[in-house]
Amino acid sequence: MKIAMVALHTGPPAELDEAASRRVAHVAELSSSLTALGHEITVYTGGRSIGAAVSTRTPEGYQVVHLPSGARGGKAGRLKGAGDFLHGRWRAAPPDLVHAHQWPSGLVALHAAVPLDLPVVQNFHSQSSDHLSDHVAAQRVIGHEATRIVATSASEVARLIKAGVRRTKITVVPYGVDLSRFGPRGPREGRDLPHRILAVGVGRPADGVGDLVVALRGVPNTELVVVGDPAVSAASSSWAQRLVNHARVHGVVNRVRLVGCVPRAAMASLLRSADVVVCAARSEPSGIVALEAMACGVAVVATSVGVLPEVVLDRVTGVLVPPRSPAALARALRELLGNKVRLNSYGVAGYDRVLARYSTELLADEVTRLYQRAVAASSGRDVGARA
Repeated sequence: MKIAMVALHTGPPAELDEAASRRVAHVAELSSSLTALGHEITVYTGGRSIGAAVSTRTPEGYQVVHLPSGARGGKAGRLKGAGDFLHGRWRAAPPDLVHAHQWPSGLVALHAAVPLDLPVVQNFHSQSSDHLSDHVAAQRVIGHEATRIVATSASEVARLIKAGVRRTKITVVPYGVDLSRFGPRGPREGRDLPHRILAVGVGRPADGVGDLVVALRGVPNTELVVVGDPAVSAASSSWAQRLVNHARVHGVVNRVRLVGCVPRAAMASLLRSADVVVCAARSEPSGIVALEAMACGVAVVATSVGVLPEVVLDRVTGVLVPPRSPAALARALRELLGNKVRLNSYGVAGYDRVLARYSTELLADEVTRLYQRAVAASSGRDVGARA
C-alpha cells in the first residue's frame, strides 16, 4: 500500500535525531516497520524552507517530505497552506491511505484528503491536558470525519469517547518498542553505588520526579539517575536547578545524578544499568519509558495512573503504587531492591510481555490490518497487505 503519514509535529527528520522525543521515534519506527513489510511510506512533516518542499529518503527506505513553511495567517494559515499543498500533491499522485499524527496534522490531512475521497486514519497521541484546550473540539471534528481512529490505550479510548468520538471508529494499537534497539542483552553503563534507580523527567511537577527524590531518603545505598527531556536537558535549565535544590533540601543531592537528554542509541545501556526504572508520573498517556525498560529486562515501579496499569502488570512485571506518595515509592523500592529473585523475575516477565504484545514488528502487522479495513470501508477497494 502507498501510505502518506502526516506528522507535522511528530514526524521524523530525514535522519532521526538521536535526541528526539519518543513520539518522534514512534513515527519513525512505525514508518520503518511498515516499509519492511513492503509498504511505500511517505512522511510529511514540518517545513524547513520557504517555497519548495524538501524531500529525502531515510536509510530505512521511507521518504520524508518537509513541507514548505512561511504561510501567512498564523497557525490557521500555516495549517491551511499545508493542506492545500498536500491536496495538490495527492490529486496528482494519490496514496491509498493517509495516517495523521496529532490533531493539527489531522485537520491538515482531512483538508487535503476528503475532497479526494481518500481514507484517513488518525492518531491523536492524546495528552492528559487535552481537555483544558481546544484539542477536544478538534478531536470531535476529526473523529467525525476520519475513517478510523487509533488509540494507544484504553484510557485514551475513554477520553476520545468523552470528546464525542464514536467507539465503533476506534481501534487500540499501543505504542511499540524496537527490539533491535532495546533488549536485555548488551552493554550496561557502570555505576558507583550498590543499587541504581532511573527515571525520565519532562520538566513538570506531573512527571513525579520530585516525589521520587523525596522517596530516595528511605532507600539507602541507591543512586537516582534522571534522564532529561530534550526541551529541559541542559544542566543549567531552571528545571534541573530546582530538582538539585529539592534533592539538597531532602539530603540526597549526592545520590541524584542528572544526565540530561540521552541519545536513543545510548538509552538502552543506561536502562540496563538500573535495578529498577521508576515511572512516578501523576498522569501518563504513553507508557513508553516503562515499555522500553521492560524490553531491557528491568523491573518497573509505576504509579497507577493513565496507561501505566495497562502496561505494567502489578506483581508480575513490576509494582504499581498510588501517585503523589513518596512513602509508597520508597516502600516498593526497598522491597524490590532487597529481593534479587523477585527483581529478576519481574525483569524476565517484562521482556516476555513486550515480546508478546509490544514489538514494533507485531504492531506494524496490526496497523496494516487496520489500514486494510479503513480502505475497504472508504471505497470498497481490495488492497493487499503487501505493497
